[in-house]
Amino acid sequence: MMLAEMVHYTDDGMRLDEAIAAYLAACDVEGESPRTVDAYAETLGMFHAIGLQRGLPQRVTEFRPAHVYAFLKVIADSGVSLGTRHRRFRETRAFFSWCTRMGGCARSPFTGIPNVKVEQKVIQPLREEDIEALLALCDSGGGRGADGHLRVAATIR
Repeated sequence: MMLAEMVHYTDDGMRLDEAIAAYLAACDVEGESPRTVDAYAETLGMFHAIGLQRGLPQRVTEFRPAHVYAFLKVIADSGVSLGTRHRRFRETRAFFSWCTRMGGCARSPFTGIPNVKVEQKVIQPLREEDIEALLALCDSGGGRGADGHLRVAATIR
């Protein structure tokens, strides 16, 4: 089946399940890696399932920002990390961006919605005793101490 035949346009707009299938096929055709397409399929499968459970629209044209927030709330309440929430947000937004580019909807429901924040990972600096322990380990390397010292010095600078 040709990609263009996978999406049926009606006066009501594109059906969500058909649009998802067409988007995944387009990602494959455009050269996305199999892992990426699988990740998109997982997220969009969740989006569709949550939409069915929560009574969200089943036509792409009917989605509004409130529906996006309803989906994101379910994801947030599931206890996943901010990184996972951010990924679900990005993958669903990319889908609606594609739908907009393909003429499936006039405006993405993600328009105006800020990105989900990601957690900031603070890397603790090495303490003086940590550096001394690393240098001592280098000194015990059977004559390779100078080389080890250079590596440690390069790492901490």
